[in-house]
This record gives sequence, structure tokens and C-alpha cells, in this order.
Amino acid sequence: MTGYEKDLQRQLKKSGSDDEVQFTERFAKSGYDFIITAGHGFLVVPYDSPDIGLAKKIVKYGYEGAHAIYLEEDGEAPEFLSQCGMIHPAVEDIYKYGTKDEIVFLLENWRGKLQGEYNNFEEFKQYDEVYGLSKRLGFNSPEEAWEANPLIQGGVNPKDYKVVKDFHRVKVCARCGKKLKRGERGGVCDMCADDIDKGRDKE
Repeated sequence: MTGYEKDLQRQLKKSGSDDEVQFTERFAKSGYDFIITAGHGFLVVPYDSPDIGLAKKIVKYGYEGAHAIYLEEDGEAPEFLSQCGMIHPAVEDIYKYGTKDEIVFLLENWRGKLQGEYNNFEEFKQYDEVYGLSKRLGFNSPEEAWEANPLIQGGVNPKDYKVVKDFHRVKVCARCGKKLKRGERGGVCDMCADDIDKGRDKE
């Protein structure tokens, strides 16, 4: 088990729950980990996260552990991600009303720390030799890129593999692909959000 998994398991046991940690998944759109238990799920917000203050305000049914705050999946995690600008309410509707291409875009684009996306340096170095990853990221060598451990973004298009500033800014609309304007945060532009709302109202 990872350190976060052990920490959450201790919190569950302390609360009297017989729920057990199963495994961890990367919530690609945010870069945060998501721990799956036998009966529930929790978004992991480490104490060194820039958004920890928000997590502390939101957590009520989740847990405040030794290493992180664990937001429960039904209400706290979506609220946290939405307030961070990572999820527009309309994005979830894309899975219901969107086209196959729109859904694929959401599923196949990801962000995360470089070292978290590879098992070890040797694996990254092997990919670097084939695809020139460190150069794509703006570094002179795979060693330099690995040491810097930047936040990176990738996707099905090799051009999408690049360094990004933070987890919160999604620069293009997940539905139409146009660049998001200032204030349009969370994955879709205002026009697409309106279109999705109209489609939902017709249901």
C-alpha cells in the first residue's frame, strides 16, 4: 500500500468503519489521486497542495489524515474540483449528451507530475531515447527533466506533450477545441455549456 492508502486505512479504522482500501487511480484531469475502497472512493488532497485550504473548508464526511485530506466522492470531491476550476458542471453532461469524439478527448488527455507518470527514471529514459521527450519539455537531457519533475500534459496528439503551469487551467474547450477565454474555466466554453444545458432541458 502507498503512504496515502495506509493513512486513509488508519482513518477508516479509527472511525469504526470496516471499509478497506483497494487501489489508487490518478484523476487525470486534476492530477490528484483517487483512492478506491471496497464501498466508496476518496480524492486525495495532500497537505502541501496549494488548494489544501479549500479542502479543509469542504471536508465533513471525508477524513483529515496525517498526510492528506480525503474528500468523499459523492459531494466533497466534486465540489472541491469545481471550485478549483477543474470541472465545469457541463463537463459531466458531455458523457451523457456529447459525441464519441468529445468523450474521447476528455478521457485521453491527462496532466501529472513527470515522475508520477513513469515507474522510474530508466523507463522515462527509454521513452526519451525513442520520442525525445525531454527536448519536447524544454530540457537539455532526460536527467535534467527528471530532476525538475515538472507538471506535464499529454494526450493522443504528440504535440500535446508539454510542460504546463498548474492543474487548474484547461486552455481549450473539451467540446469544440477552441481556446478558452478569460473566465471560462473548467473545461468548456460558455457557448458549449449553453448548448449542453439546452440538450439537457430537452430530456
